Amino acid sequence: FDIYSKYQTGRLPIISPYLSKESKVLEIGASSGQFLANIQERVAVVNAIELDKSCCDFMQTELGIDSDSEFMNESKFAGQKYDIVCSFQVVEHVESPVSFLRDLKSFLKEDGVAFIEVPNLRDPLLSVWDVESYKAFYYRSVHLHYFTENSLKKVAMDAGFLSDQIDINFTQDYNILNHLNWITNDSPQATCDVGLSAIKMQGANGQISGWLTERLKELNTEYIAKLIDAKATSNIMMVLTKAP
Repeated sequence: FDIYSKYQTGRLPIISPYLSKESKVLEIGASSGQFLANIQERVAVVNAIELDKSCCDFMQTELGIDSDSEFMNESKFAGQKYDIVCSFQVVEHVESPVSFLRDLKSFLKEDGVAFIEVPNLRDPLLSVWDVESYKAFYYRSVHLHYFTENSLKKVAMDAGFLSDQIDINFTQDYNILNHLNWITNDSPQATCDVGLSAIKMQGANGQISGWLTERLKELNTEYIAKLIDAKATSNIMMVLTKAP
């Protein structure tokens, strides 16, 4: 929680316009509540489903978030309706993504919105840079599925969403410094902090390090824009609208 609650900026710009003081929000696969902690003061209700009971206990006691460690339809929230349902980095783990989204849809109000984030099969370190060691880092036995834009849309349509109820966003979490490290060293950084944080170069000469920081920030913005245009970002965020 201490690490990842700081790094929700990729999700918030997409979701924030849908939030209001009247919103009732459910996150499925909430981990330790690192996303919900960022929005709970902005909405009326936040509930969480998370199979890791220790994470549920943490959310209950430390964050005051009502949580349940049962599957969706067995949880205490079954039968409730929400304005917003989120599920980040979960669908790739479930046996049947179609059944998962169909069950998730049942939690939405008639005008509700769901936000589904998955790793992009066209991750830039694979599709742009072809970093050999990153392949073992990216492909994991706990991931049962990998998605492109088209396959993710197909899952949503098979789950009952219409094509005009599906919007796809491409998001990039790790910055250009992380990618340069992978490209040059063929290995990950020691921690995720440098790659997920705002770029800040520090050195004995503040004028030069400050200049380089600003140039790298500009380059990072341009680089991410290029990745988005190429649909080659680290993640895909699918927005699903349940029309009345």
